[in-house]
Amino acid sequence: MKQSKQQLERSPFRGLAVGIIAATGLLLLFLLYLLGRPLYWKFYAEVIHRYEADPVLALIRELEQESGQPLAAAGGNRKVEPGASPQQQLVTGKHVDLSKLTLEQLERLKEKAREKQWEDEWWKLYQKKEDERRVKMAASHRSKEKSTISMFNITLTRENVHRVAKDGYLFVTWANHHYTDFALTWVQHMRMQNITNFMVGAMDDRILASMARRSIPTFSMQSGLTTGDFGWGSPTFAKMGRKKINLVAMFLKLDVQVVISDVDVMWLRDPVPFFKRFTDADVLTSTDHLTPTVGAREELEKYPEAGSAFNIGIMLFRKKALPFVEEWIHIIESDDKIWDQNAFNDLARKGQQILPDDPNHFFKGVWSWCTAVCG
Repeated sequence: MKQSKQQLERSPFRGLAVGIIAATGLLLLFLLYLLGRPLYWKFYAEVIHRYEADPVLALIRELEQESGQPLAAAGGNRKVEPGASPQQQLVTGKHVDLSKLTLEQLERLKEKAREKQWEDEWWKLYQKKEDERRVKMAASHRSKEKSTISMFNITLTRENVHRVAKDGYLFVTWANHHYTDFALTWVQHMRMQNITNFMVGAMDDRILASMARRSIPTFSMQSGLTTGDFGWGSPTFAKMGRKKINLVAMFLKLDVQVVISDVDVMWLRDPVPFFKRFTDADVLTSTDHLTPTVGAREELEKYPEAGSAFNIGIMLFRKKALPFVEEWIHIIESDDKIWDQNAFNDLARKGQQILPDDPNHFFKGVWSWCTAVCG
């Protein structure tokens, strides 16, 4: 018997059983902690000290218990004048048959009615003051936000733009409220590369405020388009693209070399040193060509070997390209069914002249002296 008891004590299942019992006890205590307070207060509110929304009705019930007879009248035994105060309504018999009350009870009822009236008046005053405070805070917020927006919403003048540009180069993107997170990502990557010469075009007031609150140089485009998703390939998407091309012309007229990129682009290095190697090019554009034509060398792609569609997601324009851009705008605004990228490809290749011996792989077009393809 002694041996079996020692075996039982040494049994591995004994420790497991104790652990399960302890865990169950802790779980029950935890559930009691979670549910105990709500259950207690529910019991307190409904049984021990039942809540009465109207203190006068609570007193009526108390008086009924004292007298042992009902005091509440169905509609009151006296006529209540229109516009009567809560006190007058209560005391003139809307809730109680006053003929059944003693003088002491009537005084107690009047006192309760006065308390309720005071509470109602205090609550109305509090609500009024709170509403005034909210209006004042909203006005103050609008004033501060307006001041912030005016500080970072740059008016596109030559002086203002050149203050942001560096060495004549200016990076530009644009977005509406729906793409605010894209714009913030674009800005973050610009700053990670120590690129400060950039601006974000705000297509609506909501993103304009978002950019200004974060001290991001921005400008209002007043596009009049949706603040939601443009919907790729939709008429709204096409209108957005036209806004982009107009931005290019606008900045070229302000005498800057504009690097325009879609808001989903992330810059991993400052491309300006690369661009400066090709100062004779009027236009540099990205391409959909997926196979490199210059190996791993950091050069412009060979053309026409890299003959896939030019991609207008990243482009550099110099002042001499302004006639090209204006013709591009004319084409896409003459027919709203023309896709801006297709129009660019057609125009860039129109009357093109291949320069096989050019070390930079430039080619000439009718509307631009030199166009080159970036990989």
